[in-house]
Amino acid sequence: MYKRQKGQYPRYSNFLDNHIEYFADVDGMQVYFTKEGLTYRYDETIKQDETTLKKLEADGEENEHSFKTLPHFIHMDWEGANPNVEIITEDKVSYYFTYGSFEDKNLAGIKAFGFKKIIYKNLYPNIDLEYIFPKDSSGVKYSLIVHPGGNISDIKMRYKNAENILLLANGNLKIETAFGDFVDHAPITFYADNQQKIASAFSQTNNTISFSVALTNRATYSGDIIIDPWTTNPTYTGFNSAYDVNFDLKGNVYTHGSYSPYKVAKFNSSGVLQWIFNAALGDVFLTRITYGDFAVDENSGSIYVTEGFNDNGSGARILKINNGGIQVATFPGTSSFQEMWRAEYNRCINKIVIAGGGHVATQAAVLDTTLASLTSVNVLSTGEIHHDMALLAVDNVSNNCYMATSRSGTYPGTDDNVIIKCPIPCLLYTSPSPRD
Repeated sequence: MYKRQKGQYPRYSNFLDNHIEYFADVDGMQVYFTKEGLTYRYDETIKQDETTLKKLEADGEENEHSFKTLPHFIHMDWEGANPNVEIITEDKVSYYFTYGSFEDKNLAGIKAFGFKKIIYKNLYPNIDLEYIFPKDSSGVKYSLIVHPGGNISDIKMRYKNAENILLLANGNLKIETAFGDFVDHAPITFYADNQQKIASAFSQTNNTISFSVALTNRATYSGDIIIDPWTTNPTYTGFNSAYDVNFDLKGNVYTHGSYSPYKVAKFNSSGVLQWIFNAALGDVFLTRITYGDFAVDENSGSIYVTEGFNDNGSGARILKINNGGIQVATFPGTSSFQEMWRAEYNRCINKIVIAGGGHVATQAAVLDTTLASLTSVNVLSTGEIHHDMALLAVDNVSNNCYMATSRSGTYPGTDDNVIIKCPIPCLLYTSPSPRD
């Protein structure tokens, strides 16, 4: 799907000089469309180098610090194309996209609509370009429509950041990159009115690709000619995933997942997608945001999205979204409760119960639904840090909650894999300590 750019991606200006017109998620990577061309981005999670790992270990940091995000890019420009090309859309989808961020509050009011096709009108004189994403194949399908008077030799694709470009014996073009190989399949070229095929092939000059087409009757043919290749990109299906699911009392279902940005999607009781919220939680070039959780107020349909862990030093933060997918409030984080791994709405007290921890001796918290006040609790009654709560369940009948600890890398052997029953809202464990 395509989403028209309305300021959603200003933080990406450090890798892309040109204004982003449209955006799409494709097979686990992101594609940015500009008037000049397109850019693929893939974010790889890699382990920190040994020197950094040893320093983290010496500082008592937990495993979530052991990895970092490494972004990869490949750019393709339409060389010599019309800088004032008009981009139009077709096949609007029924749902919409919304955005949220701590850095840019202007994103909160945006509703962007998706499209199944975008068309570059007069990319070159009398030559149009169409992009679609077929459901039955991976990658980007593009077609060049050469109208009478169009010169096929004007069309040139110039690749940047490619490690190597190879014209294969089968006519395909392989673009080798640091994060996998892209394949431009040999073009199928034909007359638009009768589908009669025309011999064609890629032509390569260093990093610039053009088309060689064997036209014999262009002088007498007054119709359009279609050049129809398509690009297969490396497939990373892990980002097309939902990690949590929730509901409200009107029968709507919500999912939370994906990556960079994390996304919340709403489906009605018939399973029809209503909207997708993009939680732009930080800039991966400046800080690393890990997946947390989300909670749904089943009466109002309000949604609370937590960061699991944030490298910015202020602690994990929270976005509040209304039932239309619009961001309405933020919680900036607190040093007293740094990590938020699980969250549940408690209808008895109309507050959010959060399980987490971090570099502090608190493992849970209660947050009011206006995001104005968070009360953190040392559930384990310990002076030790890094005893994170990994699981959480709320019993709205008895008004208790149940939490389970993870294994601490800093203090292994104490409070590991313990299930605790706590009353709401104080969350203070009243039975003997798990250590007893």
